[in-house]
Amino acid sequence: DDRFGQPKAFMIFQLLTGELYRSPSDAALAMLYQTCAGDLLNEYTYDARLAGLTYDFQVLPRGARLTFGGYNDKLKEFASYVTSKLARDLNDVLPASEDEFERYQDNL
Repeated sequence: DDRFGQPKAFMIFQLLTGELYRSPSDAALAMLYQTCAGDLLNEYTYDARLAGLTYDFQVLPRGARLTFGGYNDKLKEFASYVTSKLARDLNDVLPASEDEFERYQDNL
């Protein structure tokens, strides 16, 4: 960082699998999970983004990628926090009601 003299770092984790795009249905479910997880994480990561920490979660044809960036001193704790939220029970991430599902479905 040129402005504050703080070291910045990036971490990229990639899970390689062909299972996410095995069929159109699997691809749609993977994209639904990505969208729902992003909404869930926005609630928990807003303050961290203001402090210069970032994350990105992507479902790709070859697997899933999780990228973290920001100031080196807090990046490990931030990555651990975000991954713990993603590792929750699948039912905690996916839509809880039919109305919520329809909202996500419209965005796919």
